[in-house]
Amino acid sequence: FYYKANIGGQYSKDILYSQEKIGIGDDTTVRGFKDESTQGDKGFYIRNEIGYRGNQFLEPYIAYDYGRVFNNKVNEDKVETLQGVAIGIKAYFKGFEGNFTLAKPIDKPRYFKNNKAVAYTSITYRF
Repeated sequence: FYYKANIGGQYSKDILYSQEKIGIGDDTTVRGFKDESTQGDKGFYIRNEIGYRGNQFLEPYIAYDYGRVFNNKVNEDKVETLQGVAIGIKAYFKGFEGNFTLAKPIDKPRYFKNNKAVAYTSITYRF
C-alpha cells in the first residue's frame, strides 16, 4: 500500500487579475469537477491518494481532495470550498502509463450545477 499527498497553494495580499489567481476544481487540483471551477487571490488544495501496488502492471487507488480559495476584494468576503472523492486505476506496460479516474464532488458552492460523477483519462509514454 502507499499514501501520496500533493499540496499546492498561493498567497497574495493584493487583488489579482483573473490569470494570476489560483484556481481549483479539475483533475490536477480537486477531482470531481469538470467545466466548473473557482478561483481566488489566495488559496490552497490538498490531494490525498491511497493505493495498492499489487503487481507491476495495475495499481488501484482511492482519493480525497480538498481545496479552498479566498478573495481580497473590499466588501466581498468570498471564501469557497471544494471537496471531491475519486476511485481509479493506473496501468503500466513497456513505458506506457494509463490512468482512469471516476470522481464525484462532495462539497461545492451553491451556484455549481453539476453534482454527477466525472471521468478523467490519460495515457503517457516515458522513454
